[in-house]
Amino acid sequence: MFLASVISSFFYCLVSKGSTRNTTNHFLLRFHRVDENAFSGWVSRLGDYVEIMTSLVLTPDEEAASLLQMHGGDPGLAECLRVLSSQFVIIQTRAQLMLTLATIVLTITGFSGPRIAASGLFARAAMAVGLVLTLTAVLLLLLNLRIRWLTQFRETSVHATLVSIIIYRDGKRKAYLGIICLLIAGLASYVAAVVAYLITGESLR
Repeated sequence: MFLASVISSFFYCLVSKGSTRNTTNHFLLRFHRVDENAFSGWVSRLGDYVEIMTSLVLTPDEEAASLLQMHGGDPGLAECLRVLSSQFVIIQTRAQLMLTLATIVLTITGFSGPRIAASGLFARAAMAVGLVLTLTAVLLLLLNLRIRWLTQFRETSVHATLVSIIIYRDGKRKAYLGIICLLIAGLASYVAAVVAYLITGESLR
């Protein structure tokens, strides 16, 4: 839409004005207006998108009420726990994936780490930063693997019990999000070290 507006403005100025200078001036003026309008439209759409996404996120209290409503109230507690248990399984699976990625980094370091470090200062620094970030992510991941069984949650009501479980789940999810960011930064730094090693032109043995 933005490109079409620019092209139509150019041809409008070209047809309606006589001289090239006037055409250029009028085109620039209309382009500036189109650019402002397009930018305002993008900002407005972005604001609408953020508002929609924010409205889709339920608070723990709202999510607990929604679960109970979908499964028949307090008698449906068992089904609600089954749903939440499957969500914890997803979190656990992603934790295993992150451990696998970290293990790959450490394994490669054991085989070729000294040669990468010897290729230059940047490679040494990047590999050191990558290893520190990766090991920090692994340590936090292991600390976050502590288990609290769903049957250990007991509150004054079924709704309050579900709220406590959801808060516990959200805490783990936020922790894993931070761990993922650390791991991505560590992998990126480590890959930079490998690229720097390859750029040196040294042959792999």
